[in-house]
Amino acid sequence: MTLKYVIYITLVMSQAIFSIVSYLPQIIQLIKTKKSEDISTSTWVLLSLSFFDYAVILWMDKVSISLVLLNLFELSLCVITTILVVYYKRKNRKVNA
Repeated sequence: MTLKYVIYITLVMSQAIFSIVSYLPQIIQLIKTKKSEDISTSTWVLLSLSFFDYAVILWMDKVSISLVLLNLFELSLCVITTILVVYYKRKNRKVNA
């Protein structure tokens, strides 16, 4: 293995870890409190769309499959968060109505 390959793998793995670490607190907080009134739905929807767009661009540019998969992984975490935000907003609106 070359040094360049080791650095590449290290960066891809660290990005995956950073993705998990950055989304998990929000996901856990949403599940724990079952509230999302103070969270911007539009931000999460736009962020999800941007990750989707980026995944398509990476795929079209035929970049390394590891980068495409990493972006799809981050997209999935973002979509899970978006779904939880929307779900708890709707659920809490029905309860308060």
